[in-house]
Amino acid sequence: MLPANRLHYLWLIAALLILFPFLYLGWHGVAASDDYYDYKLLQEKGFFDSIAHYYHNWSGRYVSFALAFLLNPLHVGEKLGPAITNSLSLAMLCLMALYQAKIYSSLFLKSAQAIIPLVAIFLCLWLMYLPRPVEILFWFTGSMAYLVGPFLLTVWVWVHVQGLKMNSGQKVIYLVFPLLIAGGSEINILLMGFIMLLCIPKEKSEQQLFLAPTILFILGACLELLAPGNKGRMSYFEGVNPAGDFQFSLTNSIEISWHILRDWTRSTPLLLLALLCTLLAKPSKQIVISNWQKLVLTGFVVLIPLLYFPFFWGTGMTKAPDRLHDYVFLVVSTGIIFLFPLFVHRFLKDERIPQAILFIGFVVILWQGSYTSRLRTALFDIETLPAFNKEIEQRDELVFLQLFKSNGNDTLYLPEIKHIPYTIFYGDLKSNPRHWYNEGYSFYNHVGPVVCLPEEEYVVKKSRRELDNSGDIRN
Repeated sequence: MLPANRLHYLWLIAALLILFPFLYLGWHGVAASDDYYDYKLLQEKGFFDSIAHYYHNWSGRYVSFALAFLLNPLHVGEKLGPAITNSLSLAMLCLMALYQAKIYSSLFLKSAQAIIPLVAIFLCLWLMYLPRPVEILFWFTGSMAYLVGPFLLTVWVWVHVQGLKMNSGQKVIYLVFPLLIAGGSEINILLMGFIMLLCIPKEKSEQQLFLAPTILFILGACLELLAPGNKGRMSYFEGVNPAGDFQFSLTNSIEISWHILRDWTRSTPLLLLALLCTLLAKPSKQIVISNWQKLVLTGFVVLIPLLYFPFFWGTGMTKAPDRLHDYVFLVVSTGIIFLFPLFVHRFLKDERIPQAILFIGFVVILWQGSYTSRLRTALFDIETLPAFNKEIEQRDELVFLQLFKSNGNDTLYLPEIKHIPYTIFYGDLKSNPRHWYNEGYSFYNHVGPVVCLPEEEYVVKKSRRELDNSGDIRN
């Protein structure tokens, strides 16, 4: 058997092999939807006025909006910008796995010897089984709004820091992060509130220190929840959807929570990987949690429908977006993996299973998942990339020609993208030139109104325009 320190390299290699297709695809990503509109808004209104515009008219997510404007990939360019931000999203996902592994190890292992295997398990689970990776990893605005990195990561950094003897920098993180997290979204407020309830210190001296981040968290939550834009967003949907209907929101939240729990525990190896983590850590039978923590942990099941509730309440829609499912999957998978040892540790025998055997089990799970998971989609998408890149290049050429052939006011017709790498492609332009995506795209490229058509319609439109230009057709 290989010694544990060398075996860790195999865990790391396995994780990197899973990560590589997603990283490679990320370098071929493109900006989409709100990315263009936010860039347009920022150029027209400036940084602070753009945040104020959203805060007063759409939502209270002031920190999310600040990040979306500051880090917008279009500042760097349509090609390089998305490549950088996609890599940043994956880097933050890796860091989130690292911090969760550190916390898991400190709770159940009291040493760092299983951190790399735990990181590999977390990372591979998320990459292979996120409901739709593009919406939270490879679409910039979705990443900033549902925050796989900036907020879910900061939650776990905060949990890690509060368990340490803090230096001055860590004390700043301990105090400020709750305020920033609360400004991300309603679901971040719910999640962070749950985590802070779970982390209330036992000692009175520590409780006094805990009061400061609690006050800042409440302040940030009030700024987010009481924003005028929340009402404006709700009124936008009220005309056609039952936005603000408590019974509708609660019913849909409970139904979808039951569906996803039933689905994810069967369609993914979540329970198997939770068991694998438990066997890696081999937690002591002396796991001690307070009665208060037991009470809070029972609320984990309630937390899941609570995370869905703000969406149904605010929009009245019957179908939640995939980016919200992605967020909840990250929370649910983490919760189950962390709760698993509390229920099964008493059934474990004293003998420790060799880590090499556990690694073989991990490889078998990955091999099985490669046929049914997002990894298979990613590998197919790599084959699609050449055709996709060619279509993007052709679109860029049409934009370039439009700039030289017209005075900038003529309508630009573009064909829809046919070869779609679903891992990284969030959505195409619309047929309506006044759609916010099209308007943002027009603004960024300095062209007139943009209309995106299916290939058949585009060919007909192109033929007619060519005849018009040749003088064969008279108006």
